[in-house]
Amino acid sequence: SLQVLLNQLTKGWIPPPVRDTNERYRVLLVHAHPLGEKSLSGAIANQVRRGLSDAGHEVVFYSLYDTRFEPRVSKDERGRYLGPTKDSPNLPRYPTPSADLTKPISELKKCNALVLVYPTWW
Repeated sequence: SLQVLLNQLTKGWIPPPVRDTNERYRVLLVHAHPLGEKSLSGAIANQVRRGLSDAGHEVVFYSLYDTRFEPRVSKDERGRYLGPTKDSPNLPRYPTPSADLTKPISELKKCNALVLVYPTWW
């Protein structure tokens, strides 16, 4: 058969199993751009959201700029990054996430897919 021939040609590689097309996902879609929806990445994020929704998936949208997310790690956070370890038990404990991250962390834990849309600056 064709599949046997293809497996012989690809040295035994077997294609992944066919997925159930009725499977629905809960997707966390994270967008990051200072211009939000007025940017190219905003348009891409909207298309991704629409496509996922049209396919029957639940989409949770989160905009990092709308929430004034601070991506820089503070000196205190960096000092606590590892927290106490077996080798260094006296390190300070890592701080708890700030209130602005509580909701997205909770959403991430409930989702089974993550999509990140952001520009790559060069």
